[in-house]
Amino acid sequence: MSGAPLVDAGPELIEREQESAVLDGLVDRLRDGGGAVVVRGEAGIGKSALLQRVRRRAEAQGVRALITVGVESEAEFAFAGLHQLLRPVIGALAQLPESQRQTLEAALGLGVDLKPDSFRVAVAAFQLICEVADSVPVVLVVDDAHWLDRSTLSVIAFIGRRLEVEHVALVAAIRSGQSAPLDDARLPTLDLERLSASAAAHLLDRKAPELHPVLRARVLAESSGNPLALVELARSMGRSGEQLSPPPTNLTARLGRAFASRLGDLAPDTRPALLAAALDSRASLDEITRSSLASIESLQPAVDADLVEIADDGVRFRHPLIRSAVRQAASAQQVREMYRALAEVVTDPERQLWHRAMAAQGPDESI
Repeated sequence: MSGAPLVDAGPELIEREQESAVLDGLVDRLRDGGGAVVVRGEAGIGKSALLQRVRRRAEAQGVRALITVGVESEAEFAFAGLHQLLRPVIGALAQLPESQRQTLEAALGLGVDLKPDSFRVAVAAFQLICEVADSVPVVLVVDDAHWLDRSTLSVIAFIGRRLEVEHVALVAAIRSGQSAPLDDARLPTLDLERLSASAAAHLLDRKAPELHPVLRARVLAESSGNPLALVELARSMGRSGEQLSPPPTNLTARLGRAFASRLGDLAPDTRPALLAAALDSRASLDEITRSSLASIESLQPAVDADLVEIADDGVRFRHPLIRSAVRQAASAQQVREMYRALAEVVTDPERQLWHRAMAAQGPDESI
């Protein structure tokens, strides 16, 4: 896609110019050919922000974005991530040869109850995506790939190695230190480093210009150049006006605590809806509201607080640590009750069975 028009890809990411240029180029050239890039880095380093930039740029240029996000609670479901990725284009299954259509339907829980062959599933998924891309270029956006089920990861790795002559791009984010089949695929990788001292100071001053100089210095020291830590620790300090307490042993714990403090400001009817979304990443807005006995409007405070966004008939958390914070903020009884409520409203048999199992307090022979 030479000579691609300028588009609004969202706020400029500080000290991510080279990475942004690589990903922009991948999207801009899609009408000429595709490719794959893996974005790797620690929690909060900016992987999700770069993927969000890719999605915005793609949609602004008429490129179709298919998205899947890994969730720990679904890591044991075979092809759960693939189901999320392909759900918007399920209707295109009719374009596949019957054998491939049946294979993919079996993998996605849409057809006969057969144990699908992983290689055949990968071939069928690749063919489906290529069929869609014949009409409009496609970008596959895979966030938190380290939490996807291994069946899905194998399919994504298979697809990622075969995109050079297709109008399809794959951009996947994975946390440093996590092994996955994507490592074996040897796809091009962008390793994100922490911000330099000057870039960290610039970001902090842009996000929290009113922060007291003493607190500013401590936020800069304790965040160690991690962009999300800079923003969230500064935000929590701005809210509480309290001195920073001794930091936990790792930055992820600090971030989780910062998100948890923001959840406490939400209205009582917002938190159950967030919990339903946190426990089932594939839940529709209807399933979320029915299981939580809340209205869609109850989610607006969480949207306004930049914790979630409503998209594709579901709730998308701005960062996986927010999802974790929502779950950890709920009591064990609240979690079991919400799983029970979800089991009563979802229609997908596999998800329903999972929710029933998680709601059980002991062995249940009926599950």
